[in-house]
Amino acid sequence: MRYGDRRRSRPFDAWDPYSDDPAPPRRNRYAPRRLIRIAIPLLIAGAALGKDLWHIFEPDRPATMDRAAPSDTNFQPVRPIADRPQRPDPRTALPRRAMAEDSPGSWFTDDDYPPSALRDNLQGPVTFRYTVGADGLARDCRVTKSSGSVVLDGTACGVFTLHARYWPARDRAGRVVAESDTQTVRWQIPKD
Repeated sequence: MRYGDRRRSRPFDAWDPYSDDPAPPRRNRYAPRRLIRIAIPLLIAGAALGKDLWHIFEPDRPATMDRAAPSDTNFQPVRPIADRPQRPDPRTALPRRAMAEDSPGSWFTDDDYPPSALRDNLQGPVTFRYTVGADGLARDCRVTKSSGSVVLDGTACGVFTLHARYWPARDRAGRVVAESDTQTVRWQIPKD
């Protein structure tokens, strides 16, 4: 009987931990015999089957590679999927170009169209060169091909540097580097 058991009431000092605790469990002397009785048939079966089941323990190597190849055909063993070349993920492969965080089409809206260009019915494409810094922001925007309007050219660079966000480029060692690129924006008068 253990301390705290209320089936028999007695004072605390009358508790004897050595006589009240149950005896430790006896060691099962038949356990090694049972283990041997199970292990011997498994060893015999494994030795009899031998190489036929060995491919279970080598999952990367297909079982068909052990068969003799037909001599009259061009026999090519099938490569496991793990050995096939995988296309690298552009977000993690190195070196990596700068990538836009979201769609570049969302950076320009109808609200960005300059009011003076709307009044004069000015429209056309603007091509500019910019640099993506190590922080992912666009800088150093310079127009390389004008739309014919100074207002549209300046607005294109201004809106682009304000809204453009990039994952910066990385070199082979994984270091963040600056990168230059070009972009074209086509200004079209919005339809009402």
